[in-house]
Amino acid sequence: MKRNILFLMTAIAMASLLQTSCNESKDVDGDFLAVKISGDKNWSILDVNTGEFVYRDEFKNCPSVIVDNLFFVEKDRGNGYECYNVNNISKPINNEVYLYACNFQSGVAPVLKKGDPITIINKNGEEIKVLDKKIVEVYPYSNGFTNVITSDGKVGILDTKGEWIVRADYEGVIPFSKDGYAVTIKRQNDTIFNYTIIDKDGQKYYSFSSEKYKPIGNLVNGTMPVRKNDKVIYIDKNGERMLEAGKYYWGTESSYGIYDGVTVYASEDRKMGLMNENGEKLVRDKYDMIIPLKDGKFVVYRDNKCGMIDKNDKVLLPLEFYKIQKLKDNRYVVREGRNKYSLIDGEGKEICKETLASISLYDDAPVEFDADTKMQAFVEDMSDVTDLVAGFNKMAETIGSMVEQSSSENATDNEESMSNPYAWLGQRLATENDLQGKSKADIRIMRNTIFAMHGYIFKTADMKAYFNKQAWYKASKSDVSAELSTIENQNVQFLKAHE
Repeated sequence: MKRNILFLMTAIAMASLLQTSCNESKDVDGDFLAVKISGDKNWSILDVNTGEFVYRDEFKNCPSVIVDNLFFVEKDRGNGYECYNVNNISKPINNEVYLYACNFQSGVAPVLKKGDPITIINKNGEEIKVLDKKIVEVYPYSNGFTNVITSDGKVGILDTKGEWIVRADYEGVIPFSKDGYAVTIKRQNDTIFNYTIIDKDGQKYYSFSSEKYKPIGNLVNGTMPVRKNDKVIYIDKNGERMLEAGKYYWGTESSYGIYDGVTVYASEDRKMGLMNENGEKLVRDKYDMIIPLKDGKFVVYRDNKCGMIDKNDKVLLPLEFYKIQKLKDNRYVVREGRNKYSLIDGEGKEICKETLASISLYDDAPVEFDADTKMQAFVEDMSDVTDLVAGFNKMAETIGSMVEQSSSENATDNEESMSNPYAWLGQRLATENDLQGKSKADIRIMRNTIFAMHGYIFKTADMKAYFNKQAWYKASKSDVSAELSTIENQNVQFLKAHE
């Protein structure tokens, strides 16, 4: 679900906003998925194991991702969210209506009721802990922990009981990975940041400054990808250099992580391949992008289409899709065209016979307290921390309403191209030359033009007012979070870092 609010995005907080580590791909890992069937007016709930619909044409508003059979859905536009269990949708699990709510993860969810501080609830809808009012942002849980931001802009980590694991003494925190390691971020001066790898007990391992390395992910499977100048390097928790994985490029952070002894590498001509942890190349650098799925499979992109391979380049799914999203073992959602999704298994066999027009996947926007005050504190100028901001590819998925999301089909309509000066942003990568003479406000419009081209319904007042004046803009979609292409994703990150 989307939250209709803006939140403070200071330079360092950007690093902390990732509630899942950027190099840890996220599966839905549930038995049910909220979808809209082509031709239906309302949302349905699909059993991803059988391909059958447990409820069809049922919900007027888009349900959240369904975890442990639980989901939130907006009661009426602007009237708050209720929590339901798939096994009984005749009534909510409790009598509460929440202003905002995060998805359930790790058995808990942060929620906000009118007039109350942010609260953590369990799967029965019972309150576990009412948080201190100084905590103004809480993100969805991941691996049993959540990042929080306090009213003074500091970042810390809570456990599922709402207790402090890492006190809010930092400018940023890269969240705990499944290995149990996080990275704290402290500002040394206006341009230099200090990073420290810690475990759940607070033990410190390796500290380094941004002059030496810039993190592009967390410590997963014993290694952490970092950037040194224009190279990607893996280090262990003690800072020992383990492997070099080629050249670093903007927007490729989600490619990195060593899984089953295999990692992605990038060549000088911006192509990607696979190598083992000894540096031996397994697949030559011929793809535009590779995303590991952590199960020995890789989503590969070429010419703005994607497919799936194994570590030996055996084709598992052909390069004919716009998007592949792993839901759980042997279950994937693929996007075949505009408003056209299918549920398939790992061999490409259709599990659901209906054509799906929309799907509801992860939205990692936070629950916020006192959003009006924070809106006034919104920071536009990010230029002094461009390198830090660039290290987080999942930004477009985790910033919620700040980062307006888009579908991945190129804007090729001639009429649109003539009236929209930025239609090319869906067709090629933006460069520094494209930004010459542009103000920060201009660049923000460029970034959001990517979303506007595909009919995104803007929630921020200024973007809504601007695009409603554009003849080519047709607002039609409130949630297109699963439809970001490689080119669009990279352009979003590139432009955002220059705002």
